Amino acid sequence: MNRNKRHVARAIGRDTQKYWIAAGVLAAAMVFAAGQARAGTAFQNVNVTATVNATCNASGSATDIAFLTIPAFLAAAQNATGSVQFTCNKGAAPVLTISNGANNGLGQSASLRAMKSGTNYISYHIYTPTGATFSSCTGASTDWPAAGLSVSSLWASNGGPNTINLCGSVDPAPATGYAVGASYADLVVVTATF
Repeated sequence: MNRNKRHVARAIGRDTQKYWIAAGVLAAAMVFAAGQARAGTAFQNVNVTATVNATCNASGSATDIAFLTIPAFLAAAQNATGSVQFTCNKGAAPVLTISNGANNGLGQSASLRAMKSGTNYISYHIYTPTGATFSSCTGASTDWPAAGLSVSSLWASNGGPNTINLCGSVDPAPATGYAVGASYADLVVVTATF
């Protein structure tokens, strides 16, 4: 019986030894194969791109050009300031145009916008603001150009909201004076094209 036990033990030992040798060979092959798979490298560049378009939006609320009460025999120009606000992103290059309103050329001047009350009209100017920030009407005397006014410098360094003044002016009254009217009015549209 001892002999059978020894024979079985020897056989088991040989099988175990074969198992461990096979496992070792298999592990070595796997390490070699893994080393073979990572033996080289390859590179490829991937560009990451995007486009941001210029954008401007009307923001805040516009301030009306309100001349209030104009004397019938106005001796010197009467001024009033209105404003618009636009929010644009950095680098936007908006050009502001102002429509001619509903009564262009019907007042004392055939080339100016006009406010209307009943059948009566008062011509008025909208001058471009002075200064680099387009926020002052002091000394303003240049009519807003029909082709528009570039205000791109306001967004050259930063994006965000900016206010642009509209410098209104009514010329002195004609010799006959301005007609009585409680509600002289006109409506213009300021458009930013960018």
